[in-house]
Amino acid sequence: MFKVGQEISCVITDINKESRRIAISYKLTQENPFNEFSKEFPIDSISEGVVVSKNEYSLFVKLGKSDIDCFCHCNDLTYSNDGEKELDNYKKGDKIQVKVLEIKVDDQKVRVGHRQTKPDPFDWFKDKKINQTITVKIVSTDNKGLIVRPEGCDLDFQIKKSQIAINAADARPSRFTGNERIDCAIESLDYEKRKVSLSIKLLEENLKKEALEKYGVEEGSGKNLPFSSLSDDLKKKEKK
Repeated sequence: MFKVGQEISCVITDINKESRRIAISYKLTQENPFNEFSKEFPIDSISEGVVVSKNEYSLFVKLGKSDIDCFCHCNDLTYSNDGEKELDNYKKGDKIQVKVLEIKVDDQKVRVGHRQTKPDPFDWFKDKKINQTITVKIVSTDNKGLIVRPEGCDLDFQIKKSQIAINAADARPSRFTGNERIDCAIESLDYEKRKVSLSIKLLEENLKKEALEKYGVEEGSGKNLPFSSLSDDLKKKEKK
């Protein structure tokens, strides 16, 4: 950038008389490109960019004529798939829609996201609550439990093996072959953190409690309900 003998303008940043040192900056005479970037691409704005490079966990994207490389973490690429797998779908030169999420002028960093340019499928849970019954479709099974997708939602969730049934003997993922539609209950829900836990066991417990309250005084009530221990519980209640 510079040649010996060239005259340039600088800003004096420090004068130390004791050590007879003066610090100057050429950089401070220039307009901070991140200030200019924030004016052209303010936070929450959406623009088309070009992938200029990538690593094992992120993309770097240029917007417009700016020379700034914007950081896009793989988790900000998609709502529904594994971020690292989604990263494999992009290469240098690809065009991508991104939303500006954060601009740190002093640190000279810009963070953008692609998934934020699309509707969040987790909004499906916006009006849902804990203990509510929902219908899901079984996507797949493994020895850890079930992978299910709520009807009308584009996200997959796991029902852990321990949450498949009240009785441990029935908590077998192999009971299901896939594509079945089943009901389950929302065990926990944190909308802000986008976390939800689903449970067939909780639904059974809720229905069992409801049956006990409704039919507990009648002999033999509930024997035909799908809970192996319900009849015994009803008899105990009758004795009390």
